[in-house]
Amino acid sequence: MLNILKNPSGHTKTIIGFVICLFLILYSLFAARGIIQNPRITIDSPQNGVRIETPTVLIQGNTNSLSSLTVNGSVVPLHENNTFANVIVLKEGYNIVVFEAEDRFGRKAFETLELMRAKENLTQS
Repeated sequence: MLNILKNPSGHTKTIIGFVICLFLILYSLFAARGIIQNPRITIDSPQNGVRIETPTVLIQGNTNSLSSLTVNGSVVPLHENNTFANVIVLKEGYNIVVFEAEDRFGRKAFETLELMRAKENLTQS
């Protein structure tokens, strides 16, 4: 085995060259995955379809590398680790929150979150 490595034949050199090229190609694809992948939005909380008792809700989630993220048309700042947190005001009843992400190449992704805000019970004392 060591003799082959010290004085490789033409066939062995071809195999070693092929393995090195394959490794470089796979590593390049791994390193470029942020460029190759489309934008992605993941909403961590609240869950889709939940009932919210308060007039505001904190929405938290994460993305892959993006240039911009909007929630219902308002720009949301992204943290360095590609997470976001944003408080929105809900109207009573059914609410649809629309997320739009755009990467630096202009590719877009959309996500929606459906929430139900409970009606406030006004009791007179």
